[in-house]
Amino acid sequence: MENDPLRQQIAAMKQSLLNEGTVESHFFHMEQHQSSKDPNILEREIGLLYTNSMNITNNIEQQLENRPVDFTAITELVQQLRVMSARLGTKKVMERVLALLACCHERHVQRSKLSLPVLKLELETLKARLDSYFQGTLDSNFDNMEELQGPDNPNFVEEVISVFFTRSSNNINNIEQQLENSPVNFAAIERVVHQLRGGGAGIGAPKVRDKAAALLNNCMACNVEGCKASLEELKLEMETLKGKLQPYFQLVREARPANGAVPPQ
Repeated sequence: MENDPLRQQIAAMKQSLLNEGTVESHFFHMEQHQSSKDPNILEREIGLLYTNSMNITNNIEQQLENRPVDFTAITELVQQLRVMSARLGTKKVMERVLALLACCHERHVQRSKLSLPVLKLELETLKARLDSYFQGTLDSNFDNMEELQGPDNPNFVEEVISVFFTRSSNNINNIEQQLENSPVNFAAIERVVHQLRGGGAGIGAPKVRDKAAALLNNCMACNVEGCKASLEELKLEMETLKGKLQPYFQLVREARPANGAVPPQ
């Protein structure tokens, strides 16, 4: 179904992930197996890739501590990673796998040890990048912000998000105070809620936007208790968003030097 929200979400995700080099066209071949009866097959496959890959990398990590190191066994494990990442088209993960494989072919223990955490970091980054999309936390507006980010402003998105959270926190405190007034000035609250809804939409956070819209509806109905309940839901969604974005930005910062990008000053 073309109007299925999940399909719209995945469609919006495609171009961004392709542009940034996180995945390649093979990743989207999984979509042809997705149907209304099984709309989450792609998400499950990525979850399986992550779980299996982390188990394999932990195994490799242990084997690199053996003396002598059995590079034949390690190479077989790395080949499993190569096959899995190739099947799903996870481009950046594949690049890290091939780098590790080259170290194994050289039978170089230290380089293998250095290459392995870079691969694990890329797996974590991939998971963080895709989780938000699959769960509907972010939409294409977030992608649009990332496209504006470059070597001259590597922290642009994080800075925009930080400003959003600061302003939103102030607005929420304002609303909480106003809801305790008697009588409640619903017109004033509505103006603040419009800012919250617009801010959520602007950064590509549809769940925050929708919770703000629910709060706005209660304001328009002059429903004090409804406003208080909606406000709590909005606060919870804000915390959920922050909890997902903070580790993602941390991974992005850590990955920059490995990717050859200029680290933040």
